[in-house]
Amino acid sequence: MLSGCSDETNREPFYQLPQFVSEYVPTAHGKTLAPVRLQWFEDTLFVAYNGVARLDKYTTDLKLVGSIELLDPEPVRPTSFVLIDSMLVVADHARHLVVIYNRNGEFRQSFGTTPDGRPLSPFSLDAYGGVMYIG
Repeated sequence: MLSGCSDETNREPFYQLPQFVSEYVPTAHGKTLAPVRLQWFEDTLFVAYNGVARLDKYTTDLKLVGSIELLDPEPVRPTSFVLIDSMLVVADHARHLVVIYNRNGEFRQSFGTTPDGRPLSPFSLDAYGGVMYIG
């Protein structure tokens, strides 16, 4: 379930306890989807689901506005993802891959080893100050 919370008078985090605004239960083919990662980017909420090779895009009031299919180079099931400018970087722990797409979901490149040849098992991704962190 995705729940939206807001305080219209002050957007600063931890100003006061959030107030419940709305909820949405994402489903596909009659099954409830379990979100595994959420990220706000500009005015869009990106959501990855357990075992699903796509990201869904929602407005601030949780209306589905589109999806990014993650099917190249093979179906990629996000364990984590991060949006950086025009790039979407996705970790797939089960396949030991980090895959880079453009913001439209077009495949750019992937890698599954560190520079010294050790295999990756990426659970989380983050970026800060121009550096990508893979956990």
